[in-house]
Amino acid sequence: MPNDTIYSRQLSILDPRQTDIKIVVIGCGGIGSVTIYLLSKMGFKNIVAYDPDTIEVENIPSQFFSFSQVGQSKVKAIKDTLGEHTGLSLAGHNKKYNGELAPIIICAVDSMNARHSIYNDFIKGKLAIRAYIDARMSGENGRLYAFCPLEQRDTQNYETTLYTDEQATPEPCTAKAIAYNTHFIGALIASQVKNLVMQKPIPYEIIFDLSNYAVLNSPARIL
Repeated sequence: MPNDTIYSRQLSILDPRQTDIKIVVIGCGGIGSVTIYLLSKMGFKNIVAYDPDTIEVENIPSQFFSFSQVGQSKVKAIKDTLGEHTGLSLAGHNKKYNGELAPIIICAVDSMNARHSIYNDFIKGKLAIRAYIDARMSGENGRLYAFCPLEQRDTQNYETTLYTDEQATPEPCTAKAIAYNTHFIGALIASQVKNLVMQKPIPYEIIFDLSNYAVLNSPARIL
């Protein structure tokens, strides 16, 4: 385990005493792999990841994997990468999310049907969850929601954003993801987590379109 002195250049931004908080990340693809990497670089030590998928060559440009890892499970690959880059260990599960709870849960799946099921089966109304972060991506666009599952106004608003895969507007296969978008979303999530543990406000919703350099967000509040 690295000594906390290695984080000396961020001490005024993130108190290392706050980085022991448990964080569950659901999905280790474009958003999840980058988010896990950034959080571990910041010193977060208790990250649990779920993903049943293996790495395909098409994943390499926009996800945090290398060519040598093609064919491996995503959780094993990101665990190996973290060990080399940060010295921290990831608790990775090569399976679908099964409801493990934590103060912070990050949803980074690529299916609206899966997102709907995760929220209704495992997240809604759970006392143990301080903040649920749902990150969505399409090409150069993204949308993030962050809220406490016990906050009625936020949950009611969030539930209006849940729809089926069939209702989603399909993107061409050649316009699904690009590296700067996954890294931008990962950076936003990492910043949200930092603000959460430092008791600083975060917005319920962030919407952005990097093709037009447009970023919008709702008023921030402390969760």
